[in-house]
Amino acid sequence: MGHLNAVAVLLVYTGLAVAVAGAASLITSFPFFGIGDRVTSGTVLGLGALLAVAAALAPTGSKRWKGKPTRIDDVMPTYHFHEVHAIRVHASPDRVLRAIRAVTPQEIRFLRAFMGIRSFGRVHLSKAAPFLETFSRWGYRVLVDEPDRELVAGGIIRFTRASPPVLTDPDSFLAFAEPGYAKVTLSFHVENLGGDWSRVTTQTRVLGTDENSRRRFGAYWRAIYPGSAIIRRMMLRGIKLRAEQVAAV
Repeated sequence: MGHLNAVAVLLVYTGLAVAVAGAASLITSFPFFGIGDRVTSGTVLGLGALLAVAAALAPTGSKRWKGKPTRIDDVMPTYHFHEVHAIRVHASPDRVLRAIRAVTPQEIRFLRAFMGIRSFGRVHLSKAAPFLETFSRWGYRVLVDEPDRELVAGGIIRFTRASPPVLTDPDSFLAFAEPGYAKVTLSFHVENLGGDWSRVTTQTRVLGTDENSRRRFGAYWRAIYPGSAIIRRMMLRGIKLRAEQVAAV
């Protein structure tokens, strides 16, 4: 995730916790953590909210991946926000890739609930349709599909009134730099560990196309990051269960 972004996320939630404590004390007149009178409670509420907003809007610089290069580097070599999660799977790489393409929202714990909360009930995921199929309906496209090794999908988030373009090849996605958008990539890289074991690594990278887009996405990212991290871990768990069940047949 990056040290500075991790600190920013921590400060966002610290500020929110302080603001909630101040608000609770202000509304109920019950002292929380030594907060007693209304003036002090209001001050704590304001300071907590100020800390959360300041941390959410904190600037972030561009970064490059320092680990082993994979195909996501061809699509987005630099980024502003990212997260990485991995899991070992007792199945061959080809079975794992098939599981990645076939895993459904029903197999990814908390996904449907999280998406419903995040979209205020506007997004309803099918239980049975593969997740990648649903992903494509949101404007994301598979940009790299390397058999038995890696799959990379990408999409554009808009911060302007214009509709985001749907880019279908790595070169056009890499070159896109129109202000007012954020480019998002999601990859699944499968490594053969031998002995019918594989390691699956999912990586998400986001690049804002201008300063305003970086700040706006940064505020959103820091607010939803804990839920996002849980969903990606649950996604890997769903892939693991599906691949290992198939391998056991």
